[in-house]
Amino acid sequence: MTTATTNDIGPVRPMGLHERYSLTRQNLGHPHTILHVVTYPAAQLPKLSFMEARVVELQARLPMLHPRFVDTKTNHPGYVAGAVWPANKIVREVTFTPAATGHDESLALYNAEMLRFSAVDYDTEPMWAVTLASAPGAEHAYLLVAFTHPIIDGRGSSFMLRALTAENIDYIETETWEGPKGCDETVSTKPSLGFLLPIVFRELLLPKMPLFIQRPFLSDEPWPADAVKGSVVNSTQDIDLVSIDQDVTTRAKAAGKEHGVATLHPVVKMAWVAALWRVFHKDAKPFHCSAGSARDERNAELGHAAITHNYVSATEWEATLTGDEQFWDVAKQIAYQVSSDHGITEGRMTMGLLAHIPDPDVDPASKDYDPKLPTGWEKYFHGRATSENPYRGSASFSNLGYYALPPGATDAMWGQTASPFGPAYQVSINGHEGGVRLTASFRDGAVTDKQHTHDLHAVYLRVMERVAAGESDKTIDEITQ
Repeated sequence: MTTATTNDIGPVRPMGLHERYSLTRQNLGHPHTILHVVTYPAAQLPKLSFMEARVVELQARLPMLHPRFVDTKTNHPGYVAGAVWPANKIVREVTFTPAATGHDESLALYNAEMLRFSAVDYDTEPMWAVTLASAPGAEHAYLLVAFTHPIIDGRGSSFMLRALTAENIDYIETETWEGPKGCDETVSTKPSLGFLLPIVFRELLLPKMPLFIQRPFLSDEPWPADAVKGSVVNSTQDIDLVSIDQDVTTRAKAAGKEHGVATLHPVVKMAWVAALWRVFHKDAKPFHCSAGSARDERNAELGHAAITHNYVSATEWEATLTGDEQFWDVAKQIAYQVSSDHGITEGRMTMGLLAHIPDPDVDPASKDYDPKLPTGWEKYFHGRATSENPYRGSASFSNLGYYALPPGATDAMWGQTASPFGPAYQVSINGHEGGVRLTASFRDGAVTDKQHTHDLHAVYLRVMERVAAGESDKTIDEITQ
């Protein structure tokens, strides 16, 4: 996995495709942050001394918690094992202003930390952060844990949350720097020729043609397609949170099984997509929708790291919706694409498409060299984000599944950067003893905004409640009214 170096920085771990994609976003000024917010009764918040000791302990076992980037402006970026960070460089305490509800406090703290951590210089500062937030006289206190995506994926971040708050971490074995294998060397992501060629035409050849030639080919692009109203690069990001209680969650899951959908994820995804149709279908008739689901590829039998690194692919589902489709018919299509061999293979090939971005060697002395767009990857993603049709997907779903709340905690949610280089919505889901928490991140004003997202989530709640109540044998139009 590692390659020898001729200087004193030690063995270099090359970046995998997904890790380099995250670095590319960072190079373009939009680093991708994964952020958890855990709610506690004020008296139950973990102590600073405990958290500092745990951070030191975890770094000693997991060297990917203290790496340094190398060759970031080349087409062969990597990591070296840096020195362990002092705990006070990672852990901090802050005081917040209490809000009317815990929901409002969680979002305010999330937004503040997302803004702060996304501005960190990862060449000189840690690539993860732990924040203990409290306020005099407040009912709640909060633990916030942030990561930059090149060192960890979403599922791994939930494992880290457990490791940070567990009574002990005897279950975590010490890893070596060279030991863990990467995703690309253990999971086949090579696209077939039939899968590759249409995408090469769409992404690399079509943009070079005159607009009058391009437009007929773009007529069936997924929402938002040409409904984009503002710059996705220059707009700010925002997030909305919606909660489904445990009773509704349990009954909705049972309803799914009764209708041939074995797991909760396709039900949640279908309810959200139906709400998306209700709020935005006026933008395009018929409404063409594309929604991916991140897939965890982490597998100890393949030599993967237990917690850190990136082991992720993404299954893709597309459909043209009129509103007349039966809710459960579409939910079963989503379930098939998420879990079938066909869907999984296509999802892995989608990740493999990154290897086909034109990526010539970089010559900083060349007159054509642009330090802001140093490699073919930055050029491609910047060009796409600043085009007339910057989005390729409607939404991307990352579901961490169910995990127990940390000891003493009463709630937990998470979210991710609303990237200009991803879909219109980044949907992040987790479940715990209190039910399901779903956040949707977006670029405010580019194609959607806070009010439209509130409206979407009001419909989503209504759909989930109808599913739980056994009132879901309806069309998409009927169930979302």
